[in-house]
Amino acid sequence: MVTVLAFLLTLTVLIAVHEFGHFWVAKRNGVKVLRFAIGFGKPFWTRRFGADQTEFAICMLPLGGYVKMLDEREAPVEASEVHRAFNRQSVWVRMKVVLAGPFANFLLAIVLYTIVMMVGVSDVAARLGDVAQGSFASRAGFKADDLITAVEGAPVRSWEDWRSEVLDKVVDRKDVSVMVMTRGDVAVERILPLSAMAETALDDHFFDRLGFSPLHFNRTLAGLVRGDVADKAGLKTGDEILALNDIPAESGADLIQQIRNSPGKPLKVTYQRDQTVHSVVLVPRTVGTGLQAVGRIGVAPSVDEESIQSRQITVRLGLPDAVVASLDKTWRLSRLSIVMMWKMLIGQASLDNLGGTLTIAKVAGQAASYGIIPFIEFLCFVSIGLGVLNLLPIPVLDGGHFMYYVAELFKGSPVSVRTQEIGQYIGGALLLSLMTFALYNDIQRLFLNA
Repeated sequence: MVTVLAFLLTLTVLIAVHEFGHFWVAKRNGVKVLRFAIGFGKPFWTRRFGADQTEFAICMLPLGGYVKMLDEREAPVEASEVHRAFNRQSVWVRMKVVLAGPFANFLLAIVLYTIVMMVGVSDVAARLGDVAQGSFASRAGFKADDLITAVEGAPVRSWEDWRSEVLDKVVDRKDVSVMVMTRGDVAVERILPLSAMAETALDDHFFDRLGFSPLHFNRTLAGLVRGDVADKAGLKTGDEILALNDIPAESGADLIQQIRNSPGKPLKVTYQRDQTVHSVVLVPRTVGTGLQAVGRIGVAPSVDEESIQSRQITVRLGLPDAVVASLDKTWRLSRLSIVMMWKMLIGQASLDNLGGTLTIAKVAGQAASYGIIPFIEFLCFVSIGLGVLNLLPIPVLDGGHFMYYVAELFKGSPVSVRTQEIGQYIGGALLLSLMTFALYNDIQRLFLNA
């Protein structure tokens, strides 16, 4: 129930804000708005407000919304109101109206992020936990308990700061300077060689691939996925993993790293149960394809709870700093979204990164269960994604309409109705294909555990 309510609240807020952007700018420029709708299909709630008696409606299918404006291309318009028709407005006004929706989503993220940062965000210090042997982080010289203090001169206050800085830099695939304070309180510069990363490494698991984690993992199994590889092989909760392929495991992070690096390859697991040492050979199942393929056996090493508690911090900023930080975060996430979309388009990032409504619903429920602040941060993230998506130059999206208006500026007259109709068909087909593939990924992740 929490998941359903959180999902509906997420869609309602983000769609309402997006459509209000169109509505407000249209009204400010003298355009008559006939209907403001959240959702599609048959309305189950309607009311009329304002001098124009604009109809506000909530419809049965909550997967979008629209603002219907007076337009001669859709229905006859009385002579006394022709000047208020959308199609009679200058191209500059029409541009402002279509861009207002996405920018309303960006503004929502900036405002909410500012509030969250002023209230205070619970996080962990940017101190490394286990650094697995042979991992990207280990090869770059990073060690357990290194405290990250700056990336390319930008100060790092928390683990989220550290992750955001790397996210921002990884898209350029350039080596970056990282300042750390070692366990012995010595300031050291370490170089993170992001230029050595594979083109396809940029996905939602890239930070795991780097080998960075704020956690210290034990070698004891805290949980198993029923029916997965480890469960079928006879491993049980409480077993302590001693070695993989006869290579001793120094920490739970080493276990995770070696399992991830062994998709489809036989793996000899040596473990201790009730003071007795056993061994079993299993084959990690493969998740992902090509360079993104990783191995999984369905286990979760236990975490050192004391180390987590000792690293808990609260990051709280004053209004000026919070505004600057929220602008920066909104820009970074927008840029990352655009780069990821482009890389997926040209084949440098996997389409497995696409997520649809089922993933949004699941994460919305999880975020809501953690508390109001995590849920608000989730809203910001999805709002930014919605804003970026709508700016894409695809007919049927706001960016597609903006593209028509840019063409109108150059040719001196509106794009023909026939051309727009063809564009609508193409854009609709592209959007439907995108949604279908995202739904396929959702089913793979949520129901097939892939």
